[in-house]
Amino acid sequence: MVVLTARDQKKGIEAVQSLKARASCDNVIFHQLDVGAPSSIASLADFIKTRFGKLDILVNNAAVLGVKVDSNALDSLADHVPGGYINWNEVSTQAHDLAEECLKTNYYGPKSTTEAFAPLLKLSDSGRVVNVSSSSGKLKFVANDWAQTILSDADCLTEDRIDEVLNEFLKDFKEGFLNAKGWPSFLSAYTLSKAALNAYTRIVAKKYPELTINCVCPGYVKTDMNYHRGVLSSEEDFYWTRIFRICKITIQFPLGWALSLLQHISGLIFLYVTLSLHYWLEFWELLDSEQTKTLWSTRNKKLRWIFRRVGEREGKIIGWTIEKLDSGYHRSLVLTFHRKSPLRKHLSKLVMVQSLSNFLLGPFGSSSPPNIEMTSFMLK
Repeated sequence: MVVLTARDQKKGIEAVQSLKARASCDNVIFHQLDVGAPSSIASLADFIKTRFGKLDILVNNAAVLGVKVDSNALDSLADHVPGGYINWNEVSTQAHDLAEECLKTNYYGPKSTTEAFAPLLKLSDSGRVVNVSSSSGKLKFVANDWAQTILSDADCLTEDRIDEVLNEFLKDFKEGFLNAKGWPSFLSAYTLSKAALNAYTRIVAKKYPELTINCVCPGYVKTDMNYHRGVLSSEEDFYWTRIFRICKITIQFPLGWALSLLQHISGLIFLYVTLSLHYWLEFWELLDSEQTKTLWSTRNKKLRWIFRRVGEREGKIIGWTIEKLDSGYHRSLVLTFHRKSPLRKHLSKLVMVQSLSNFLLGPFGSSSPPNIEMTSFMLK
């Protein structure tokens, strides 16, 4: 059973009716939720507890852009922009009150919701939290060295430290020091809210080790928030497929084995567009290994990659890549599949998880799990 929520009860009910009409989804019900109102969160938690007794999966998806958009300017600009990507600074204005609302909805909302539902999630055999993030929240977009240092320090990161960053951001915003202090100029509050959400995910994953808690960036999807100017359509299964693929990864395997295996995979961010930081896992559907080599070379012009093909069977190619950085060698697993291979249609999830297990436990001879921090994965 899926409980769909919305702040606007009328829109929420209409969404459920639309799902039932289009997809015959009889297992979807509606309950009102305003993530900015503690009483609303508590009401939903009580409903879930009374109706179901537990919660298996929580998807924190509520968000606002944090700017005032000039719809006429947006329509005019969109007609001349290829690919649907909009420079929102050209069609929107930022304001302090909108920034406060953005942080409240995008960061404090998911945080409050997660804490409220943690007791119910812990009653599940496979409790999971998916925080819908954005590639905008990557720390490279936060030029403020002080904030970047705090948000990237996994060992010393706390909720209070995140609050310090957000409070300082709002203070500088109000005083007109965004640019002078190195805060993001593009969708400032939205960027900070997602960076904070990513950081919080690392904290809460450690706080509740029995749960699997991660972030996901589904890509630039057409939604009400971006005035449907995205390039991906939910009807094409880009959006929810990526979210629920992460949710179901342990549910679709023998639970006892898979749960113990995937305990390491928590506190991570799954990015749709790019890869960054220490470890990542990609699944490419390519024609051959030569195309894989070309792709790596093209996508990483400034990096030197070593591609080693270690196995091929029925069109399945497994290869390791090693990236040499100043901070050491970092590992990456690449799985590729021929387009015509039956493995492409009937992907062996056992092979996928087993390979992931070997990767995490040290494919180069190490018997101890790697020190996994906020990681970028792309699942295709």
